[in-house]
Amino acid sequence: MLFNPKLLASEAVGTAAQWLADIPQGKYDAFALVLTGTSAAAQTATEADMGRIRLLEGGRELVSVDGTLMRTWDNLKGGETRRQFAAAGVTEWFCVIPRTWFDDNVHRVLESDLAQLSMTFGALWATHIAAAVWKLYGMVRQTGEMRYNLKINQIDLNIPAGGTFKMPIRDENIVAIYLWKDGATIGTASANVDNIQVVQDGEVAVNVVRSEDLFDMSDALNATDSLATANTEGNTFNGTSLLAEMAFASPTELGEFLSDEVTFEVTTAAAMTDNKLPILVFSADFAPSKLKETQLLTKSVIQRKLVRKQNLNRTRPLAALRITSEG
Repeated sequence: MLFNPKLLASEAVGTAAQWLADIPQGKYDAFALVLTGTSAAAQTATEADMGRIRLLEGGRELVSVDGTLMRTWDNLKGGETRRQFAAAGVTEWFCVIPRTWFDDNVHRVLESDLAQLSMTFGALWATHIAAAVWKLYGMVRQTGEMRYNLKINQIDLNIPAGGTFKMPIRDENIVAIYLWKDGATIGTASANVDNIQVVQDGEVAVNVVRSEDLFDMSDALNATDSLATANTEGNTFNGTSLLAEMAFASPTELGEFLSDEVTFEVTTAAAMTDNKLPILVFSADFAPSKLKETQLLTKSVIQRKLVRKQNLNRTRPLAALRITSEG
């Protein structure tokens, strides 16, 4: 992912219940949301106030996820993201919305897509906030091909107090599923969530007999800690996370995630008190027309740069490229 942020939209939204920003035409690796503001007198903002993030194209949802889970995913895969909630003081919050599954895919936005970023804030937003400015950045690309549109869909499972629950997932071409830790705060045991199973096109892809095992493995591979605010047993790179990863696709390996039928199954103990168990589903929505267009655009950009090098008589890059093409 490139780190060349370009400001796409900025607005002081105050206590409004929603923010809507247009996304201009371009190629993007990711989008970044930044909040700077102040909380109201005798109030403290919370992460629940960030509400639901949606990315829309022509009214179709490509991303629908709570801000809490999106920032937590950033912590899991990227590093500790900024969050500051001071009583009657500074309120800052940040998250990144990826548009690629760790490869060179780009998100191509056309004017005709009518792409928009929508935020519907939590119920207490107007109570907690005195002033707020939201900014939307795009990580822009000049070249790159769009093979797929990365979809991020949050599914809030209604889990029984005890028993086994099966949920068919409608999304096709699933690349990963992320499970939220049972318990609202870091350090709360997830003993109420027992077995986890994912069946992919009739074959068992994931089978874990204790959810803590899944979180332990996810922590190890992602260098995070879902057990406590401070890990006394050793150091972690990315701080804390309440998500466990189940990934089914390596970058560029299209064949691995061309799934048509996926079922998520969870078994819970009778002590389960919160019946809402969120999962995040990442999937690939293939875009053949945009793939062709971005291939042509990439060739055009490279050709312009080569002509510029020739006109400036800068021959060494051209010679290196020629040798590379000759193998």
